[in-house]
Amino acid sequence: MSGIVSQLCLIEERPQALAILYQHLPPDDRQAQVEKLLAPDGVRLDGLIACKNKSELLGVVFCMSSPGRVMMMWTPRIALGVKERDKKKVLASLVEAAKNYGRDREARFVQLLGDEPQPPFDVVLDEAGFFLLTQLVYARRPVMSGEHIEPLPQGIELVSYTDDLREELLELLAKSYEGSLDCPELNGIRSMDDIFESHRGENPFDPERWKLVRSNGEWIGCILLSAVEKDRLIEISYVALVPSARGKGFGRILTREAIRYAAKHHYQSVVLAVDSRNSPALGMYEDEGFTPWDVRQVYLSLLDPLSWGSEPSDLDDG
Repeated sequence: MSGIVSQLCLIEERPQALAILYQHLPPDDRQAQVEKLLAPDGVRLDGLIACKNKSELLGVVFCMSSPGRVMMMWTPRIALGVKERDKKKVLASLVEAAKNYGRDREARFVQLLGDEPQPPFDVVLDEAGFFLLTQLVYARRPVMSGEHIEPLPQGIELVSYTDDLREELLELLAKSYEGSLDCPELNGIRSMDDIFESHRGENPFDPERWKLVRSNGEWIGCILLSAVEKDRLIEISYVALVPSARGKGFGRILTREAIRYAAKHHYQSVVLAVDSRNSPALGMYEDEGFTPWDVRQVYLSLLDPLSWGSEPSDLDDG
């Protein structure tokens, strides 16, 4: 199978490609998922990549570029009927195309979230320069409308973000990475401006969901929240504390602020993801009523910055 090529999926090929992507689902569920994604208000499919041998679709991978120079990649799927001896070649072609997709969009790295990869995908990831970053623990806490949350302690002030506070926020974010237990391997990979844009995201941004916190007049941290309106939930995107403020209960105060905000605005739950190595945070979240509901492996491949601005790859827009 020497003639295979992976490129952005043509529009007319998307239904078949999505069917391969969800072939592990029962037929009715698969069809419903495909129709949902193809709907006008569905997910953007610009990053749907297909591996083909002439006109035959052999495999599919879905990628999505995000603000802050991040490229997400989901586990590739191989079409039924592909011979065992050819699976590694198909997977390698898809992964390389995904990395090229990230380079074309000037991403700093490609991130893969999912279960532990099975052979031969584990070998393909290793040969493509991916390494296991960590495990993320996903947790959820239900919220009752009007739920009582203890008021802020005396001397603690929460200030909603404005553009006038951008430099203060960037400084707090930078300081929060010093000695952090949440994915410390990412420190220094991106600029603070990239990190800011990543947190700000593509969804409508509400500065009321970003709070900087002062203790006795001194900036010590922040909490960044985002909303998923269709599911009526609030996500704790990031909790930042400067090193001198850690271990003093401020993380718990900020977590309760997220719960307070969700209850006040009639959201149904608060969700978060935390590095499985961050045992102090995991214990605190458990005390505050969060229950784990999923664990995912995080794999990373750094992209060569020398390739930024180079000639486009062989990927053709569909």
